[in-house]
Amino acid sequence: MAHEKDIVLRHPKDPSALLDIIRDVQEHFGHVPEESVSAIAQHLKLSEAEVRGVVTFYHFFSLHPRGAYTVYLNKAITSWMRGRAAVARAFEEEAGCLFGEVTADGLIGLFPTSCIGMSDQEPSAIINGVVFTRLTPARAKHLVRSMKTGKPVRGMVTECGDGANQSDLVRSMVSNNIRKKGPVIFGPFEPGSAVKKAVAQKPEDIIAEIKKAKLLGRGGAGFPTGLKWEFCRREKSDMRYVLCNADEGEPGTFKDRVILTEMPQLLFEGMAVAGYAIGAREGLLYLRSEYAYLRSHLEAVLERMRRENLLGKNIAGSDDFSFDITIASGAGAYVCGEESALLESAEGRRGEPRNRPPFPVQTGYRSRPTAVNNAGHFRDRRQFHGFFHRGILRLVHALPGREYRAEGKRGCSGLRPARHRDFHRRRPGTAQAVHLHQGQGGGRDPADEPRIEARGGPGHRRGTLRPRA
Repeated sequence: MAHEKDIVLRHPKDPSALLDIIRDVQEHFGHVPEESVSAIAQHLKLSEAEVRGVVTFYHFFSLHPRGAYTVYLNKAITSWMRGRAAVARAFEEEAGCLFGEVTADGLIGLFPTSCIGMSDQEPSAIINGVVFTRLTPARAKHLVRSMKTGKPVRGMVTECGDGANQSDLVRSMVSNNIRKKGPVIFGPFEPGSAVKKAVAQKPEDIIAEIKKAKLLGRGGAGFPTGLKWEFCRREKSDMRYVLCNADEGEPGTFKDRVILTEMPQLLFEGMAVAGYAIGAREGLLYLRSEYAYLRSHLEAVLERMRRENLLGKNIAGSDDFSFDITIASGAGAYVCGEESALLESAEGRRGEPRNRPPFPVQTGYRSRPTAVNNAGHFRDRRQFHGFFHRGILRLVHALPGREYRAEGKRGCSGLRPARHRDFHRRRPGTAQAVHLHQGQGGGRDPADEPRIEARGGPGHRRGTLRPRA
């Protein structure tokens, strides 16, 4: 079909563009037709089996129609606690089909999905890429009736959340739910100051300060950041990359969503600092599919930073440091939170973990040395004023490494942001933003201690809630 070819031909003949091409085809047709599989394969010089393999790997892609209106209702534990079962029944009764099915006329498809990063405002759903929060059975039935009249999904959003969620580039009903601001994220911030301070130093001095602070990765493994950057810088290569893992897929998490909405420049400046430290010229933000509604907002922030000479050629007045950032979107795969699976996905393939060694600092994005850090790692303000985690920015900009290290307790360095979903009777499923010492809980009022905990992790629906001793 000519139109399919038009969609495909808008993209470069680069296999790394595969996810973007599939996404455009899916958005136009509601699925990836067989004719499109063939056209994509020819354009990228891939086999049709490779294209189908990628389509079937990701949750939000499909070879079969999923309805003109595709409803993905979150099934995380907080959604169940806030009444998901009743909301799901209302969708099914009004649509006339069960979850996992499409109506006979092909108008509406109902599907469950894993956590979409809205655990502070459940039940929530994504409908044709638009997020709906705090759903009730009545609201679900109203949405289905609107679909039956052909109303555009964006027109079904009747109110917007706070902060940047109200901007013309976002227009989302998502709320930030920030209950308490603190120095890790919301301390004083002068845009550009971290990058300017960084380029006035030697890259090796920045790495030394990060090592002195004993800053650890915030993605789970806790690998020392200074060592990772040092290893990456030492690798002989004509190109290095900084990659920010913003695939916040762990059930119950939503901290990165708030940062991406309200403080994205912190993260981007942190990436630039990392780029300077390791000798990279390009950075990549891997954005989870569920946060695609923020992409235009993030692209606008990047463009503003280019105008202000904080990205691009010879940034911040430097003579020899050029650095820019692009955004790659996921398509729904929990495993892509693992760094090597994320690299595979960013290169347009199935997000399957790589064998290691070699490690990403040796052979990462496009087979070049790559420093992969979690989004929570480029933001800590007092380190470098902006990194993926303020830990970096706080070190570079305001806190000497030893002072940053002293903020922690019991041998752990610094502070980190955290989110709590209050499970008690009066406020089930609501968020509380607190600060934790890295490696140790802290910051809550003892009187507000939770009565129960999900020891098996918040991704479990049953059998994991236990009374505290």
